[in-house]
Amino acid sequence: MIKVFFEEKQYTDIWTNDEYLQFMYERLILLRELLSEKGSIYLHCDYRKRHHLHCLLEEIFGVNNYRNEIIWRRTTARSDSSTYNHIHDTILFFSKSKELTWNTQYTEYSDAYLKSNFKEDENGRLYRETPLTAPGLRSGKSGETWRGVNPGTIGRGRHWAIPSFVKAELSLEAQNDPIKALGELEAIGRIKWARDGQGRPNVIQYADDLEGVELQSIWTDFVALSGNAIESEDYPTQKPETLLERIIKTSTNTGDLIS
Repeated sequence: MIKVFFEEKQYTDIWTNDEYLQFMYERLILLRELLSEKGSIYLHCDYRKRHHLHCLLEEIFGVNNYRNEIIWRRTTARSDSSTYNHIHDTILFFSKSKELTWNTQYTEYSDAYLKSNFKEDENGRLYRETPLTAPGLRSGKSGETWRGVNPGTIGRGRHWAIPSFVKAELSLEAQNDPIKALGELEAIGRIKWARDGQGRPNVIQYADDLEGVELQSIWTDFVALSGNAIESEDYPTQKPETLLERIIKTSTNTGDLIS
């Protein structure tokens, strides 16, 4: 509590021109003190104070701990203003330190993406062919010739690289030996040779191998549910439970304290 008191006194006159910002400044200082070293803070705001609040957060949490500005489309359309209609709010995401808790979240692929990037196999399962090499020459196992293909002669020089999505299907030995991995993948039918066997080997990647699209900074997949009787509590700035769930899953682990 001594530290909090000192900081409030030190910076007490910075935002005196705006009672709201002073109010927020003092509470953000306290929130930072209460936050775990691996904790994060998400501050929801609209366009009116977003730029001021960002400055406050940078002052308190540090410029290097700014992680994201998230744009949340909170409604589908409006037509009651004389400017471009505001249909989004902003969520400012800061961490207390560089050692933040982070659990990557995913969204589903769109039907259009699947249709344009995958094709059906004989069983109707969606798949595509993905390279088994990555840029750069290597002198170890990943640079060795396999089945007559030398990865070092591809382009400006490449090496064997086994995608993470198939590693669970490999033996422990093969997970650390790319040449053995290539043999195991071919044995289980996960390799398809280009040009009917005359080209390079590619790994078969099924659509259900993938967790989805890594979550981006613009969230358009849900809007405020103020009219939903199941979720609405008649609170004027209520947020969808799915919005809160996404943030909690991303920045906390089971047993963590959330406020």
